[in-house]
Amino acid sequence: MIIRRYSETYLNANCYILGAEAGVVVDPGAGSAQWAASTLAELHLDLAGVLLTHGHADHVWDAAIVAGEAPVWIMDADRVRLEDPARGNLHPAELIAAIAGHPWQRPVRIERADAGFTAGGITFEVLPAPGHTEGSAVFTFAGELDSASRTLLSSDAHPTLHALTGDVIFRNGIGRTDLMGGDADAMRISLGYLRDHLEPERNLLPGHGSTSTWGRELRTSPFLHGAL
Repeated sequence: MIIRRYSETYLNANCYILGAEAGVVVDPGAGSAQWAASTLAELHLDLAGVLLTHGHADHVWDAAIVAGEAPVWIMDADRVRLEDPARGNLHPAELIAAIAGHPWQRPVRIERADAGFTAGGITFEVLPAPGHTEGSAVFTFAGELDSASRTLLSSDAHPTLHALTGDVIFRNGIGRTDLMGGDADAMRISLGYLRDHLEPERNLLPGHGSTSTWGRELRTSPFLHGAL
């Protein structure tokens, strides 16, 4: 399995490409479309679809450009955000459009991710984790990584267990709850739920910043110590 990451985007949001039989692009924020297209071509991967961990503008702006007619998966509770992801955002739509080189475009084919799904030979299981937004979720998957992908792993990460955490969990942090759709109480409940459902050695691929493991965050994050 292949994992590639790109963060030269609006608010430095991480865009990932996951590749097995085909490629899944995760959270293509403003400024990621050209990278996604060129990397898929370089890796000789057809596009299976786009996965959105939540509906904030910095994670979805290039989704329609990247996906074309391919499916775009998002949790049902955040689907409404794809009507206007800049609403309640830190910056106006005009600024994000200038960074991306195009205005917001709603994806053509939006599908629910709530029950999990398989795309490109990768099976994604879903741990709902509202708090950053109503439809935020952690998507877990498994697969042995190629050597280039292993460089993304933390030293204590399991080589085959991975989780896309979006803006729920970061290295040394958790997602904000003071933006549109945020709820501090829901976030505390979600963190407790993740504590019971994520293995300590699972590799965390967050929406911003570098990778971590769930075990590391449980040990070191003051945000988790105060929330769990």
